[in-house]
Amino acid sequence: MTIQIVLSTCLISAILSMCARGNAQNWTVTGNANTDPNRNFLGTTDNHALSMRTNGTEALRIDVLGNIGIGTSDVGGRVHVASGADFHFPQMILTQTTPLDFARLQFRSFTVDPDRPGVRIPLPLWDIAGGRGVLNFFRQDTGNVMTLSSGREPGASVLSPRVGIGTENPQSALHVIGTATVSVLQITGGSDVAEPFSIEGSADIEAGTVMTIDDHNPGKLKISDVAYDRKVVGVVSGAGGIRPGITLRHEGSKAGSVLIALSGRVYCRADTSNGPIEPGDFLTTSSLSGRAMRATDFVRAQGAIIGKALNGLKEGEGIVLVLANLQ
Repeated sequence: MTIQIVLSTCLISAILSMCARGNAQNWTVTGNANTDPNRNFLGTTDNHALSMRTNGTEALRIDVLGNIGIGTSDVGGRVHVASGADFHFPQMILTQTTPLDFARLQFRSFTVDPDRPGVRIPLPLWDIAGGRGVLNFFRQDTGNVMTLSSGREPGASVLSPRVGIGTENPQSALHVIGTATVSVLQITGGSDVAEPFSIEGSADIEAGTVMTIDDHNPGKLKISDVAYDRKVVGVVSGAGGIRPGITLRHEGSKAGSVLIALSGRVYCRADTSNGPIEPGDFLTTSSLSGRAMRATDFVRAQGAIIGKALNGLKEGEGIVLVLANLQ
């Protein structure tokens, strides 16, 4: 990385005048010719740091080891920049001057050949590149490892942050291509495990509707309308404001767009056609379209249980919170 430091004419004149007094060649502030970098230079010849100032205040210091400090005399690294800058005046700006390209910060390192001591072997370089609205973390032998960007979620009016690992075009807050390993996964955005299914026709399906296998359309579902139906699959997720916590989807498959809660807590449309529903009751399919009812005939209910009611429904129709668990 090249850091260009532009010095004022007065500051350069003072430095050159100081150097010229100890050198037979006079340096000028308008350029010099026939210089030899082994003999002609700006700097010190003793064990002292070089300080450059503007308006009486030190702006840059090069210590006796060649380390550069900008805004600090206590240099703590090869290049040390210190300032009280904010977002509008950052410590450093990297500007790419070609259209649609990336401003880059590159990191290089090496190892040593064990059979040839002293022979350096370059290791894959890392590159942080910002441009085109994204920030990429690139490894030479892998490609883009991680991409930071932003996007607008469905129905949102503002952009939200997105992180892509293994993908340069993340479609969600965290989009991972590959296997993720975590010690603890805490989900706060939903309560059920859902999977998308296809439904015959284009009619919208109300959240909380009980769905069964469609005999006439393999792989698709339909709204339940038979009591104690062993073809029951689950409940359309999203009723009562509870969204899916986990969505299962195989990339590239035509799984459909209706999310069916397979387990976890989900609100379900229900009725009391088989008596009032009490917390703890097993629920099965009702003869009323898309609804669940209390299960009382456990011989018929084998394979037709949707889950267990977590609250009650005294009479009529409504929604009941269910711990989904097909059995």
